[in-house]
Amino acid sequence: MLTLTKNNDTWADLTYYGAVRLVGETAWSLVELSKDGLVYTGEIGGLADGEYEWKIYAIYDTTEIIIASGTEYINGDKVNEFTFGVTSLDIEKTVESVTKEDSAYTITGKIIVENTGEYPAIVTEVKDTIEYKMPKGPHWGSITPSSFTHNVPDIIPLEGGTYDYSVTFSKEGISSSAWRNLIEITIFNKPNVGLHTYHYRADFELPNNPGPEQTQLELTVSKQYSRYGYWEVVQLAAVLTAASSGEPVPNQYVSFYVDGHLRRKMRTNSNGIAKYSLWTRKSGKTHTAYAMFEGNSEHEASTSDTVTWTEQRSYYRWYWW
Repeated sequence: MLTLTKNNDTWADLTYYGAVRLVGETAWSLVELSKDGLVYTGEIGGLADGEYEWKIYAIYDTTEIIIASGTEYINGDKVNEFTFGVTSLDIEKTVESVTKEDSAYTITGKIIVENTGEYPAIVTEVKDTIEYKMPKGPHWGSITPSSFTHNVPDIIPLEGGTYDYSVTFSKEGISSSAWRNLIEITIFNKPNVGLHTYHYRADFELPNNPGPEQTQLELTVSKQYSRYGYWEVVQLAAVLTAASSGEPVPNQYVSFYVDGHLRRKMRTNSNGIAKYSLWTRKSGKTHTAYAMFEGNSEHEASTSDTVTWTEQRSYYRWYWW
């Protein structure tokens, strides 16, 4: 038997269900709960002895709202019941640590919830957003975290609780002097029909930047002789890597200098390689080249060693008749 009791008829237009299944199975056995005043009941019979999951739920705006649930061993008749009514929350959030690994920041802390009503709060969503002060004006921008974990339960009891959370985000391309973390908890049984969201913002500071990473730049030269007599093709290849790990540094611009003059800026690929090809005349001259990475907030500047090459000299013999 599954029994649901409400303290008023606020959600009288909703249909409520009860369901059970053996632990480890995927299919639920369910029954629509019938209404008698403020009490909704339903019975599912013929269950074998065993450990079962059970739940009482409603469908609200196409979303399944779990009102009560549990796991227990059923041997014979068993009554699972739950009473609920309208309630409200006060929430607070703490930031205990902010760490950085590569380009990702991770915040950990506590979500403190006080249930200020007389019934458990039925949670439909817990959401986290990173906010940052925009450079100009009073406005704030927002970042959707790459991951957010928490242990806020589906039903917050009367005594409330303190829950752990962890959120990870990247701020690539964003510079700001002020940061805060927004937590939002949406519940089903708030006074007045519909869902209600409670929120709290906690300020935090980013950890000190350890400074840009050192890089190294290696330049090689190769020649491909052209079939057009006076010219040859020279290819310069620069490899940009992190000095400490040797890992490639992609999507950065490398400047190529030939005989002291800037010829071209090329972007490194996923392997940290940037290439530039040029045509030189087969005059027997010797040329020098080097590559330069100007650096940024995350990577220090670096310059390659100078490479040299000598053009092939073309010889032509003239004949007179």
